[in-house]
Amino acid sequence: MDHLVERDDLNIRKIEIDEIKRQKYGTTAKCRPEVDFEEAGKQAAEFLRNGINVAVEEAFCDKAHIDFALKGANMDASDPRLLIIRLECSVGTAMERKKEQLDPRIVGEQYCRVVEDVEDEIAFDTEEYCIEEIADTIVKRIT
Repeated sequence: MDHLVERDDLNIRKIEIDEIKRQKYGTTAKCRPEVDFEEAGKQAAEFLRNGINVAVEEAFCDKAHIDFALKGANMDASDPRLLIIRLECSVGTAMERKKEQLDPRIVGEQYCRVVEDVEDEIAFDTEEYCIEEIADTIVKRIT
């Protein structure tokens, strides 16, 4: 995600739902999806109104969670501006990547509750593709 956000030509801002949870609760372990994910959507809507592209980052575990974010942004899944990207990896890789940010127990619990496939999503196995390949594919889709 940061690889795309750092590109000036794409004009993308990142909203991390974990950051919303840290600000509200002081931890990422607590979450009220109907409130927190909708808040991310509202923040996204503000950027979009100002002509700025948005990337919302979260380990969405339930399709309803995506719907909460879309509700906050006043969007639905059919909106042509929407692109849903799923980044996948093994649970061991996920725990290793997040060890400095999240309790491994939380990563494991989320990993076991991965959201069902979403229509028209783009999925990448991040153990097979490097970040540059993923970013290039995303850029081709959004430009």
